[in-house]
Amino acid sequence: MESFVKNGIGFLRRLHSACWRKYLQTGIYMECKRALKVNKLRNSDIDNFILPPAYGKRMPERVIELLMAMLPYNPGKRVLDIGHANAMSCHLKMISSLPKPRNITGIDIAPPYYNHSKYYNKSLLADIIAVQNRQRNKNQPLFCTGFMRL
Repeated sequence: MESFVKNGIGFLRRLHSACWRKYLQTGIYMECKRALKVNKLRNSDIDNFILPPAYGKRMPERVIELLMAMLPYNPGKRVLDIGHANAMSCHLKMISSLPKPRNITGIDIAPPYYNHSKYYNKSLLADIIAVQNRQRNKNQPLFCTGFMRL
């Protein structure tokens, strides 16, 4: 009976954790959309962008990272997404929501765990330092969420 209870508690913890992760991913994306909507109503540009009250409260830093990736985006411009192989679902949802035409290339030292063709024009399996040295004069916008984690 004791192992049944332990297994049941373990199952409930895993279920709760999975539900929380899904809720959190959706919440991060919705919070970014809320900030964009508030600022669109103000007709603000990127220099005058303000965060709505309680923006990202009780959420991880990803809620700021994704918003900062969305703000400078212009349809059709080339974008290099560094470290895309293990993108979170909120990141992929953000990419899907960007206005078309999307000209986004992902680069990582590991292959993506998902079908990248739905989100990216290309997926490069490469080291960004080596590519950066070859592409130095191409003036290509970059977005790399989560790069400052220690």
